[in-house]
Amino acid sequence: MSGASPAQSRPLSQFVPLARLVESATNPRKHFDAKKLEELALSIKEVGVLEPLLVREVRDQEAFEIICGARRYRASKAAGLTEVPVIVREFTGEQVRLIQLAENAAREDLTPIEEADAYAALVAEGMSVGAIAETLGKKPRHIAKRLPLAKLPRRVKEALSAGHISVGHAELIGAIPGPKMQEIALGRFLYDANDSGDGRAIIAAVPLAVAKRIVEEEFMTALSLAIFDPEDDGLSPLGRCSTCPHLSGNNPDLFGDVTGKAVCTNPKDFQLKTENHLKRLREGGYTVLISKKEIAQAFPNGLEHPAREFVDLEAICFEDPKRRTYEELLGKAEKLKTVFALRNGRVRKLFAAREMRAALAASGHAFAKEKPKKKVNDQAVSRSQANLERIGDEAVSRELAKRLRAVKLTPAGWIDLLIRIVILAEGWRVRTVIRRHGFEGSEEEFAKHRERIMKDRLEAMTDAEKRAFLVDFLIGDWFHSADKAEAELYKHVLKLVAVDFVKVANAAIDAAKAAAIEGKNTPKPPIAAKTVRAPKGAAKQ
Repeated sequence: MSGASPAQSRPLSQFVPLARLVESATNPRKHFDAKKLEELALSIKEVGVLEPLLVREVRDQEAFEIICGARRYRASKAAGLTEVPVIVREFTGEQVRLIQLAENAAREDLTPIEEADAYAALVAEGMSVGAIAETLGKKPRHIAKRLPLAKLPRRVKEALSAGHISVGHAELIGAIPGPKMQEIALGRFLYDANDSGDGRAIIAAVPLAVAKRIVEEEFMTALSLAIFDPEDDGLSPLGRCSTCPHLSGNNPDLFGDVTGKAVCTNPKDFQLKTENHLKRLREGGYTVLISKKEIAQAFPNGLEHPAREFVDLEAICFEDPKRRTYEELLGKAEKLKTVFALRNGRVRKLFAAREMRAALAASGHAFAKEKPKKKVNDQAVSRSQANLERIGDEAVSRELAKRLRAVKLTPAGWIDLLIRIVILAEGWRVRTVIRRHGFEGSEEEFAKHRERIMKDRLEAMTDAEKRAFLVDFLIGDWFHSADKAEAELYKHVLKLVAVDFVKVANAAIDAAKAAAIEGKNTPKPPIAAKTVRAPKGAAKQ
């Protein structure tokens, strides 16, 4: 430390009573290993304190604050000492934090959270990431990536402390702004690794490479996908994207691992800019769909494809010999009729289907210009168009199947994807199945808040509970299926999970009858056993 001080005229070392020493509130170490303290106490009992504690005087308390040596202080008390050797110096608050961090890091590694807390304290004192790195002899990138861990929500810190996630996982979560989204990311990282079926949960995290892809794909957005002008500084309090600290290229120390420099790492701000831009479009005369009701009408039944009255401008026009998208085909004047829909955080561009052919013709495309034809030929054109669309759809499906074989997803990722698929495909069954998986509300409540309820229930499920929900959703109501193959598969699953159909069903019926009898408070004859006829073959389990 620089600068002479009056304390330097004092002896290099002096003995001070333990009663006059107080621990520093800024010490980054919060956890002291009891076993190691006991070992240190035994050593001090034998040979004493070999290295003096570094302290500074607290004049208004007539005491000395321990700058370095909290472990020696605690061990000395445990060893029964009444005084210890100290070196008294004068330090500023910033100097104290730097010394404590350097001393602790040199003696015994801090936990990542303690290290992050120490860096956060230095930043609060006005030090920059670069200054901290230079002072402690560390790389700025290390400081920048470790610093956000200080503000992680409790659940994430506990997962790190328990060893469920690594420091690398925690740093990825730390790069996501906001505790709510950070907890969502934690849920995407963790899964139940116990496939034995014994009911015990073994919490594990996806590989770091998979976690990185999850963060980039689900919590970050390339600016090339923005519908708004990135240089418009009036769309959010953070201003234009080029100077925003959440742009990956503007903070290479924190976001150096992100693929690309023009990536927004703040989804909340990206969403705000998108919404404000859409509001401007609406004020300017464009049709903009934002409310849940408007979106539900444009995308009925939660499907990705828009309703029949709309054409998705990102879709390929198969009448076009060059197979361009509708957006590429429409002229500037015709694009003024675009309908913007904000769905699931993404802006979809739609166009009125009844006006599309005229708009293509007005944009100068010969294939769209109307020709006088007999009515019978309209059907032939329609069949030809349908055939072209079928060819295109089949090509996309083949490519999808090819890519699905190569994509790398965690087991939990596949389960989440399959659940989304079956809910869309068999959505009418959700209200029945969800009751077997934790929802106890009324029919009216579910009908009114279906999306929120499903989202909350699925997020609360463990991986094992999601697997059970998926299988139950697919076959849980097949107990009276007339299809022989379905009935056989249902019996196989019952056997697999050791469910005796007759026993379970009869027990429930007996309980219901007993409850009814008790309610009426009238005597009834005993209920006969096995009042349910088992499905054919079920008794052979």
